[in-house]
Amino acid sequence: MRLFTALRFPGNTISALEDIVEKAKLEDPHARYVRPDQFHLTLDFIGETENLTGCEDALEEACLTYQERYGTPVELVFSQIGTFKSKGGAILWAGIKPNPSLSKLEKILREKLEERGFSLDTRPYKPHITLARKFTGSTAALKEEILLPEPVSLTQAALVWSHRVDGLLMYEDVKTIEFCQ
Repeated sequence: MRLFTALRFPGNTISALEDIVEKAKLEDPHARYVRPDQFHLTLDFIGETENLTGCEDALEEACLTYQERYGTPVELVFSQIGTFKSKGGAILWAGIKPNPSLSKLEKILREKLEERGFSLDTRPYKPHITLARKFTGSTAALKEEILLPEPVSLTQAALVWSHRVDGLLMYEDVKTIEFCQ
């Protein structure tokens, strides 16, 4: 199974991100856009593993540890849209302002996964929401036309299975855990 951990969004945030995607389609109708029900903020990418139980246990322990230490929701404030270069074409993304609660949750989760022997990406964590792949449009034009989503408070983390169904990339929650009640 190809797994990662993530935060999912409520309906109003999904709608705001969907509005950005609709405007982006005017800039580049041929990009590969993420479907709204698939929007997420990745915490840690685990990759291919058969150790589902270890991933679930790490997520549970990380959420419990975060709740005991901090007990606060993760407050996300959207900051910008942009692109990164990728071998298959640019990735269009929505960025998040630096956030201590998000950093703390990601760090605890990373530690719990590594304690169980998972090898994770060593690059610095750069939180973002992927909106499209193979994007060739102008973000300058988009920045003038879009409204970023309102700030959002999140209280759950998910273990997500990444797989293809009829050629479409799907993200299916395997387990969701509260980290703030």
